[in-house]
This record gives sequence, structure tokens and C-alpha cells, in this order.
Amino acid sequence: MAFSDLSDQLDPRASEPLALQLARLLAAEISRGRLAPGEALPGSRALAQSLGLSRHVVMSALWELEMEGWTASRHGSGTYVADVLPATFPASWGTRPAPQAAPENPPFELSSQLRPVSTLASGMLDLSEGYPDARLAPREALARGYQRALQRHGDDLLGKGEPRGNQMLREQLAIHLRKWRGLTIQADNLLITRGIPMSLALLTQALGKGDFAMEDPGDPLVREALDLPGARLHPLPVDHEGLCPEALAALAQERSLAFVHLTPRRQVPTTVPLSPVRREQLAGLAQTHGFALVEEDTDAELTFLGEPSQPMAAAFPEGHVIHLGSLSQLLAPGLCLAYLVAPAGLVDRLARLRQRMDTQGDRVLEWAMADLIRDGDLERHLARTRKVLKQRREVLEQCVGEFLGPDFRLRASDGGQACWMETPPDLDLGAWAEACHRGGVKFHPPAARSGGLGPSGIRLGFAHLDPSEIRAALETMGRALGPRGGTCV
Repeated sequence: MAFSDLSDQLDPRASEPLALQLARLLAAEISRGRLAPGEALPGSRALAQSLGLSRHVVMSALWELEMEGWTASRHGSGTYVADVLPATFPASWGTRPAPQAAPENPPFELSSQLRPVSTLASGMLDLSEGYPDARLAPREALARGYQRALQRHGDDLLGKGEPRGNQMLREQLAIHLRKWRGLTIQADNLLITRGIPMSLALLTQALGKGDFAMEDPGDPLVREALDLPGARLHPLPVDHEGLCPEALAALAQERSLAFVHLTPRRQVPTTVPLSPVRREQLAGLAQTHGFALVEEDTDAELTFLGEPSQPMAAAFPEGHVIHLGSLSQLLAPGLCLAYLVAPAGLVDRLARLRQRMDTQGDRVLEWAMADLIRDGDLERHLARTRKVLKQRREVLEQCVGEFLGPDFRLRASDGGQACWMETPPDLDLGAWAEACHRGGVKFHPPAARSGGLGPSGIRLGFAHLDPSEIRAALETMGRALGPRGGTCV
């Protein structure tokens, strides 16, 4: 709070001494909740200067507050609001003011598209999405990178930086992507962002004509990012070969599309790969109708069966495919680092847009990440992670058979951090999800399902759970099924 605001409420001409007036005003602010228990008060000199009073008056007021139990002094530290407040005001101070709680909802209208964020309950096993296990992150290597960054380049990195992202990171990332994904790019083709949602937000501003398209079923987070006021979001059906080109061709004839978002490596949520024939067809449609294909490919390096296939941006380098990736999805979700690959002219314009939103990223983290790539720590981490993911996928498959039974089956996949589990067609997925949630396991049943996908199913993220957690989660899911499950009743 601004203590100077209290000076207008002090009256030197009143019969009540200024020290008592100040004590009463401070106690009222504490009672209303504007000063919380345990919060430090300014020192007597600072408070006197702020209020335009003598230090003697302020010290007398603070002494009065302490005597009445509103504050407590800590030797060598200062004065703090008491942890337990008095139940009443002294009779001479008048009636104690009622606490002023912040309103639960604002007094103005909100967009109907906004929904409150939910917090995962403590101890909940969350299988709703696949993301890295932060316990496996190369923390020591990151710490060394942070230390070197601050020691060697602190004066520069702690200042205002580059809207495209750290130059060293973009150079090292370009080397990594040329090797792992076959992208023939340079640093100028890269924009560093704080996550896939930021990348999409920038693209909607740069390319937006009001019409966007995405897969159905698709990633609900992408749907929220693209479902903007005034925008028209068109769902395109997915079958066993990925996004259906016929549906996109029909839509492109009717609408002037800005871009189409797709996940060709392992479709989200179903994990089906986009077939080579359809890749060709979609690229041809993008060139013919002049829209962009926004290819989200966050975990190509986490392929543990065979070699990762080439992304569309490498197969069709003419510039119609914009490639989105995420370093957070390779290391730890808390790092909030992603990247966008596009023609240098588009990257430059996106960087200008980014300045309006975020100015720059975390420059110290970006330098440390560049260090991680240059020194080979990222590559060593990915090699270990692929082995761990393969083992956890095998454990998941065993537990599905043991606890859910033969009516449930994991769809084959060459890698990734989540999988698609086919479920019996007569199973009420919503009721099952609620029963599992009550037991401490969370997963999302699909909100919509394309008719060409075959059996019903759900997406299960497993990468962030160790084998014992996977087993506990599947055991709970089996119990929630009741007598129809595998070995569970």
C-alpha cells in the first residue's frame, strides 16, 4: 500500500494527538487486510518522510500499535504486522472496520471464450498430456551454463536483448536442427519464443486473415490459442493416415485461409503419422492456395524405434511450411523455451511483433541452453531419455494388459511422450474419467472424434511418470472400471 495516502487523513488541528491518529489509521488498514499478518512496516525514518511527520510522532504511533497487539518488533529486523491480530479496537479508537475482501469476479463483462484455469490436486497422477520428466533434466549442466553466462556475460545478458532470441542459441540450434531434422537453415531462420502458444499467437497476428484450420480431433491447447474473437476456426477431420486433404481442398475453395495447424509426425491426440502421400497433397494445396502449413513437431528427437522421419519443412523447403519446435518438450516444461523456423523475412516481422508482447526472452537461460547444445550435453541427455521412454512405454503396455484387459490396446508408435489407447466402444469415457479422477488419476477423454479413426480411445501421457507411478495409475484406472476390467474387480 502507499503509506503517503494516509497523510490526507491526519488532522494536526484535531484534539486527538497525531500519533494516536496514525496508530488508529494503521490498525484500520491492517484490519481491512491491506497490511497482511507478518508483513514488514517501513522503518520509522522512511514512514515519517512519507507522511510528512516527525520521527518522534511515528515512533509513538508504532509503540502504541505494539502495545495494543497490532504489531511486533523483531530485534535488528524492524516492525511487522502481528501474526495474530486483536479481536477488537480499543474503545477510544471507534468501531473496527470490516475486512475488505477482493471481489471474486470483476464488475465488467468478460469474453465467453475465457475459462478459469484449473490447478492439479496435490498427489494427482496426470496422464492427460505427455511432457518431460523434470527429474531427468541435466540440472548440473544447466547450472554450469547459468554460472558461465552470468560470470562471463552478465553485464550484457542482464541488459536489454534481442527480440529474435540469443544469437548464440540460434546458431547452435540451427546446427542441431540441420543434423537431427534435416532443416537447411541458418540462425536468421530462427525465432526463439517462450512456448508453442506464443509462437501461434505471433503467427495469428502476422498471417491472420480471420480463417484458420486445425485437425479434428486436435490439441485443445492449440484450439484455445487459435479460437480468437473475430477469427473463424475450421476443424478438419483426421483418419488413420492423418489430416484428410479432401476436406482441406474443399475448405480452401470456400475460404481464404491464413494457415493450417497440423502435427504430422505423431498426430495429437491420436499419434497417427501423416502419410507421405498426404504430405505431398497438403504441401501442394498450400502452394496452390497461398496459405501456410504450421507444422508442430516438438519431440522428433524422442524417437526410440528407428530413425526420426524428415519433417515437412525439410521435405518442402519452398517456405510454405512453418516449423514449430520446443526445447521445453525435450528437457523440462518449466524452462519455457520454444522456437519457430521460417523464411528470414517472416522471422524479422515476427520478432517485431514479439517486441510488443514480451520484448525479449530469458537471455541468461537462452545462453545456458546454447552452452548445453554446444557442449553435447543436450545430445547425451536425449540419448538417455530415449532409453527411459522406451522402458516406460513397455511398462505402460504391460500394465494396460494386466489392469485393463484385452479390450484395451495401445496404438503402435515409433516414439514420443504420449500414446493413444483404444477403448471398448460401449465404454462411457466421461464417466470413467470422473471415476479415475476421484481415485487420483487424471486423463482427458476426447471432446470430439472423427468418424474415420476407428475404435474410440484416449490419449495417455507417460513420459513424466516413473514405472511405479505408471503402475499405480493403471491400477487405479482398472479399479474404476469395475468388474469389466482385466485382473481387477
